[in-house]
Amino acid sequence: MKRLIVGLLLALSCGKVTDYRNSVCELWTYKKYRFERQVICAKQGTGFLIASDTVLTCAHVVLFGSPSFLNQSPADSVVCIFASEPVGAVVVYINTARNIAKLHIPGYRGNPVRLRKPQLTYTSTQHFGSYLLVIGYPGGEWSAFPARAIEPDTSGDKVVALIDSHDPLGGASGSPILYKGYVIGILQEQGVGGYTHKRFIRFRLIQ
Repeated sequence: MKRLIVGLLLALSCGKVTDYRNSVCELWTYKKYRFERQVICAKQGTGFLIASDTVLTCAHVVLFGSPSFLNQSPADSVVCIFASEPVGAVVVYINTARNIAKLHIPGYRGNPVRLRKPQLTYTSTQHFGSYLLVIGYPGGEWSAFPARAIEPDTSGDKVVALIDSHDPLGGASGSPILYKGYVIGILQEQGVGGYTHKRFIRFRLIQ
């Protein structure tokens, strides 16, 4: 039943059913620390192909250290899982100010997503905001869920959107945001707000 619902969401967003599991990956990042004994820390997130061998994700998914990005260092190893196929990746670019990172997968030839800068409608007393679709791996499980554009964030290149769900989205950082079949942004933050206590997300628009 869940697969049917996900398929319907994808069809509504794209006009046809596309298997994004060949373009959107579950990410696992690892960092080794040596104290009295060696400790390995791990994070799980989401990424997506913007070129056949290049994955875009959030900087905080691949960095380890303080939450403020101070005294942080990249992961020692990164694994991208496309449709149950694990491949190794290398961190090649990090921008902490924009909270984005790029990964290179040597020798990989995948299916990149289609990118586009959108013209979004925001929620007001007259109408609902643009219908969006989020695809990622919250909790390590492939999932697609709808969202509504609410308002531009004060940062200028982020958008606040509302999700009709109370479920946490741990592991969804780096998920692509789709609008009319094109990826327009990358999920970077989530929270709970309003009297309904429903989830909201902030995503950065693709430039």
